[in-house]
Formats: sequence, C-alpha cells, structure tokens
Amino acid sequence: MNLARVPFDFAFFRDSISASRRAALWRLADVISRARPSCGRRELAEALYARERLGTTAIGGGVALPHSVLKESDLPLIVVQVLYNAVNFDAPDARPVDVLIAVVGEPVDLRWLQAAMPRLSKLGSEPEMIQELRSASDAQEASRAILDLGIPLAPLPAACALTQMGGVAR
Repeated sequence: MNLARVPFDFAFFRDSISASRRAALWRLADVISRARPSCGRRELAEALYARERLGTTAIGGGVALPHSVLKESDLPLIVVQVLYNAVNFDAPDARPVDVLIAVVGEPVDLRWLQAAMPRLSKLGSEPEMIQELRSASDAQEASRAILDLGIPLAPLPAACALTQMGGVAR
C-alpha cells in the first residue's frame, strides 16, 4: 500500500463542548463512529484512551495525534478536531492541546499509519500549518493543511460528506 495511492477520508469539526482530554477523546470517538458506523463509539473511545495510557499523543504546539486501528476494512480516516478550550494532554512542551488530528484505519496493512504519522508529526514544528487548521472554518480549508503535508485525501465531495453529521461543523 503506497501512501500516494491510498486516499484518506477526511472530517473536520469544531468542538465547543469538551473541557478535558477524556471528553475530547469521547467526542472524537463519536464523530469517528458516525463516519465508520460498524465501529462502536464506546469501543473507539476505549481504544483512544488505551493509546493515551501508553504515552501522550501530544506532539507539542497545541497538537495531539490520537490514533487507532479499526476492525473494519475501509479507507483510512483523518479527523481534525479543533477545541474552543485547550485541554491538558501532558504535552512535551507542556502546552495545552486545542487541535486533535485522529488517524484510524484497517488492521490488515498498517502502512497507511506508518506513512501518515511522520507527516502529521511535522505539524509540531510548523506553526503556520497549525494556525491554518485552527482558523479553518470548514473541511475544505482544513484539508489544505493536510494536503500540504503530502497526505492524499478522498475526493473532496466525499470527504465533505463526512463532516455533515449532527453537531459537526461544515
């Protein structure tokens, strides 16, 4: 699986509700489960919490990269969650996190994860790109920063459809 040949589905939302790491991960699990209906919200939340217990997914600069493998086989998914209120994620720079970029995908071939995570990790040292995500008003604007990292996204109409879920910004 070559990253250049495998597009990621994409979703973006602004979160005005979450006030803790646990709440932010639960909200993220909710959005992922809507995009991947065969995955239960509780199962996703538990997987994201389990990953955090191994060590923080915060990379600095107010960004965290929660990730998990799903049971189903589908296009990998990137979900950008922008928090109105930054939360503690035990980041290496001690900065609270206000941008979460979740990556989830199928378990058979993990090259999508191995290829995406190093590219997304660059955001920790790219304040302009982080700011682009923070100021994005919709999925189209947020997707530009992801595309600039060299991560292919599904055709935008399909990707945008994922952001049209209840409680998710368009």
